[in-house]
Amino acid sequence: MVLIPESEMWLLKNEKAFKAVQTGLKQSAEGKLKSRKSMARNADDQIE
Repeated sequence: MVLIPESEMWLLKNEKAFKAVQTGLKQSAEGKLKSRKSMARNADDQIE
């Protein structure tokens, strides 16, 4: 049995987002990353 935090469950329910994360992880493992500006200004510290 695997317990998934409720705050992360949305990712498993959102197929498009889940595939995007999988692609990003694969690209990262292959060293295919591009440096981008920080997204910190877009962060929302409040989790619903």
